[in-house]
Amino acid sequence: MAFSRYARSRVLKKNGRMFYPSSQSAAIIRRAVQFGVLKTEPFVLSEGQRLDLVSANFYGDAQYWWVIAAASGIGWQCQVPAGTYLRIPSSLSEVRGLVA
Repeated sequence: MAFSRYARSRVLKKNGRMFYPSSQSAAIIRRAVQFGVLKTEPFVLSEGQRLDLVSANFYGDAQYWWVIAAASGIGWQCQVPAGTYLRIPSSLSEVRGLVA
């Protein structure tokens, strides 16, 4: 069920190297949360927790940390301060339907 945060991004080339610009997927997820289209579960980070570990706990896969970051509106960091309020999308299938 793997999907990428770059699913809706154009691939650009510069000096012979390929790269992805900012992800549209994050904005899509964030708007879906704001408008109540995507159901989320609240979660408050404890000391020593990182988004990749939270993702592994909720989804069984650490690679979806970016979904939690996008839904929570916290940018692209795995390490965020303890006490940060997260919104964790309840269903990765719903997220995939939005961004794929």
